[in-house]
Amino acid sequence: MLAHSAPWAARAWQHWHRPWAVTHASWLHDAGCANELSLRLHYPAWCRQYALEPALTEFDDTPWWRLFSLAPATFEQAARRVGWTLMFAADRRLRLLRDASVDVAGMRWALERAHFMPEPVVAALGEAGTRACAEAHAALSLRWCLDAAPALWERMQLRFAREHVPADRAVLRPRRIDPAVRTHLARLWRAGTRFEQEETSA
Repeated sequence: MLAHSAPWAARAWQHWHRPWAVTHASWLHDAGCANELSLRLHYPAWCRQYALEPALTEFDDTPWWRLFSLAPATFEQAARRVGWTLMFAADRRLRLLRDASVDVAGMRWALERAHFMPEPVVAALGEAGTRACAEAHAALSLRWCLDAAPALWERMQLRFAREHVPADRAVLRPRRIDPAVRTHLARLWRAGTRFEQEETSA
């Protein structure tokens, strides 16, 4: 049974009911100018605008809800690490890239895991034709993982820059993805989420 008093659970609950607080700026129009009270009063309208399920009917202690509970900056770091791992696995040439502005520890984390990425995952990424962008790889992998939780994906996608969210017509349909690929991607997201939670609490 879920202990709703757990810090992560409280954050996830809050993010569900205040989606504007964790939505990437690229999705926002005039919402940034509205005050908190106005946004809360127009919560149903916000949900309709972004095709979100307003009622929270499923809530449990899963890696996906823990991921959803992360603050925007921490979520972005976890997504970037997962995305780098998948990007480096999909194209080995990209492992030679060096950028002094990036998170060196995160890059090392990704390179260590990219080396052991199973071939079915690499093949699925290749078929999807995702561009060489960490965020795009992260968003695509999360889309595949959350196929069974569409209401959560609808909200989670708003946490990525709009240009990085896969359009269904442009990628493989999630149901065509091998369950083994989903399992490995879920492990990778769990590792990235756990790492960020540990870093934040340290």
